[in-house]
Amino acid sequence: MKINKILLIIFFIIILCMFLGYYFNKELLFLPKGELLYTIDSPNDYYRANIYYVEGGNLSADGVRVEVVHNKSKKNIYWSYPETWSETEQWIYDIKWIDSNTININGVTLDVNKQKYRNN
Repeated sequence: MKINKILLIIFFIIILCMFLGYYFNKELLFLPKGELLYTIDSPNDYYRANIYYVEGGNLSADGVRVEVVHNKSKKNIYWSYPETWSETEQWIYDIKWIDSNTININGVTLDVNKQKYRNN
């Protein structure tokens, strides 16, 4: 009887960890900060897109993160990992605002209010 309760508790802990992992992964929470490359304001200056280069170091690959800022609220909308880049190459990322709420990042079009993109 006592073993069944322990197994049940372990089962629920595993399910909770899986759910939290999925949620944090889907919502692009807890991504590395990275180095700010540049910012782009939306056409009506309502949003600002901050583009970050995330250096992986010796043990992992590099990545690119884009967050959208409105007032003081920040939200990650784009995460691409791994990204290849070297010091000798020019970092080129094609980012442009389509309209006041829609941004295109390297061919991926996102509504900043509703959509997120994760490549890894």
